Amino acid sequence: MPDRTAPWPHRPRQGSVARVTPHPTVNGKVRWLTTLAPGPGSEFAASVAAVLPAVERGLGPSVIADRARPAAGGSVRLAPWEPARRRWRMLGRRRLEDDVRALVVADVRDCFASIAPSAVGRSLSQAGVPTEAVERVVAWLEAFAEDGVRGLPVGPAASAVLGNAVLAGLDGAFECRGMPHLRWVDDLLGFASSRREARLALDGLRSAGAAIGLELHEGKTRIVEDPAEALALVGGANSPGAAAGVA
Repeated sequence: MPDRTAPWPHRPRQGSVARVTPHPTVNGKVRWLTTLAPGPGSEFAASVAAVLPAVERGLGPSVIADRARPAAGGSVRLAPWEPARRRWRMLGRRRLEDDVRALVVADVRDCFASIAPSAVGRSLSQAGVPTEAVERVVAWLEAFAEDGVRGLPVGPAASAVLGNAVLAGLDGAFECRGMPHLRWVDDLLGFASSRREARLALDGLRSAGAAIGLELHEGKTRIVEDPAEALALVGGANSPGAAAGVA
């Protein structure tokens, strides 16, 4: 899952477009959530709904979380979370039944906060979104940044769509090798036939992340070769990120 508990580098401003507020969690950390003003929030959602079809067309079946569709009134509706979680587990267990010798487990450090408006613009353009629609989305993200938002605002459903658009660049690190993988937001599992293949995929993942301004969280990124541990990772009792040990 995206890192929503990263330390904030400065005191957030409570601007006219976006308001960033700390929300304490049960483990003593702080989640920085963004509330958008009603008008700008609706317009931002509408701008993302306009690019949503192109984003979804570019996502393969290995992308499980935050799949979306346009909703009434020009907004965005995310698919229900719990059925997606069940699908993640089912697909993970099924893929481990193949000739898997190593599991790549990876996570992006400070994910949403690291996704710059320029990275969103490039990803949307590569997805075939018209320039005017791209510029409209980027302009909103730049406006939010002026009010203290780092990267993508955490909270609005539209941000999840843009996150998937950018993070699709990581999927290619597996797809170019023909390696099955699963992605839940920024948590990734790659199913390799050997440790060497897993290592090469991990190197490719680091390079793909650097190309879009993202860094892997090395403390949560590893190669797992023990079958029992791999099975526990894909079928744990908590969220997909927690099940993979990378939440």
